[in-house]
Amino acid sequence: MKSKKCIVTGAEGFLGSHMVDFLVGKGFAVYATVYKDTDNLDHLKDKIPILWCDIRDRERIESKFSRLSRTACSTMPPRVW
Repeated sequence: MKSKKCIVTGAEGFLGSHMVDFLVGKGFAVYATVYKDTDNLDHLKDKIPILWCDIRDRERIESKFSRLSRTACSTMPPRVW
């Protein structure tokens, strides 16, 4: 059976790193985006692809992930100034 694919943005944070752990444990193919280096994902660096980027960099995200069909709620939506 083909595994489902997930992208976890902010995977270096507390919630994101735990979400990655959970999804990997459930057999999902997980792709992580991180904004800064962290040791929260050290134990998974050989198991999942990690993209170092700013999630607001649309061109970089689209170049790596050509088709996204579902999104989930952001835990901390950016403020509009």
